[in-house]
Amino acid sequence: MGFVHVCAQEAVELSSSVVDVLAGNGLPCRRDERLPKEERLKKRKQILEVFTKGKVITGNHMVIHYLTGKPDRKAGFAVSKKVKRKVDRNRIKRRLREIYRREKWRLRNVHLMIVGTEGVLHEDFRTLYHELVDLLDKIADEGDSTVVD
Repeated sequence: MGFVHVCAQEAVELSSSVVDVLAGNGLPCRRDERLPKEERLKKRKQILEVFTKGKVITGNHMVIHYLTGKPDRKAGFAVSKKVKRKVDRNRIKRRLREIYRREKWRLRNVHLMIVGTEGVLHEDFRTLYHELVDLLDKIADEGDSTVVD
């Protein structure tokens, strides 16, 4: 099955969640769903702060280091170099990033470092999804209990 040409009128009728922009060739384009730069932990100082001052929660296929009480929500992703191939390390980070991106709404005012293990490669996506969601819920519950009104 090839590409389907969509005229401007049909694109307007399509759901706005699927089509945001109509490209010059008349084909619908998907919304940019990447994790925004301002929500990523990039600076070494911030990452080290999460690892040194933060708490740790572990799952079967990942470890999450987190620091609550921050003014914003940011996340970083890492994989041990024990996973030899760079392709595999990148795939692990992509899978974890996608799950986090879909479920980040569960958290606020926290910095996270999500460290994947080699098991992420061999586990199905649904299992990873549920594991990460459970860990994020535990972090969210802890963050709610420490807030004083």
